[in-house]
Amino acid sequence: MQKVHASTPSWWDMTPEIVREKINQRIMNIDAPTPTVGEIIDRTISRDTRTTLIRIYKPNTQNNLPVVLLIHGGAWVAGNLDTHDNLARYLCSKTPAIVVSVGYLNAPEGKYPFSLEQCYDALTWVFENRNEITPIDSGLAVVGDSAGGNMAGGSMPHGARSFWAFY
Repeated sequence: MQKVHASTPSWWDMTPEIVREKINQRIMNIDAPTPTVGEIIDRTISRDTRTTLIRIYKPNTQNNLPVVLLIHGGAWVAGNLDTHDNLARYLCSKTPAIVVSVGYLNAPEGKYPFSLEQCYDALTWVFENRNEITPIDSGLAVVGDSAGGNMAGGSMPHGARSFWAFY
């Protein structure tokens, strides 16, 4: 057992890129059913000097649906639209809601506050384009897991009248 532990490098001894690769691979290797949704749309939004990838998941039913802004986790260095695709599909199919997943830039490339600003850009885009996303304003939830839960709270402007959820 000591030989195994001695030959396995510590997370602290790895570069952020290697940690990201290992975490993302672990997430992608999870064997779980893939829920079906009605439509998936990839978009790039721009605000100020930033561009952010978002992925919009629409369920089969489109009446009076709230929007869920999903901010992925991954220990600040990992996670992306693909690693959290199954979670977004699950939220979309079980809620039901339209889910907008944010593809923010991970650390160390995304230095604070850049990633948080990308999440806020996505929130602003959802609010400004809600009539394009859903015909009736039925509410907005901002959710995230792990580091995404931290940014979910940080992306809400003061005085916002929305529901926050962290898991």
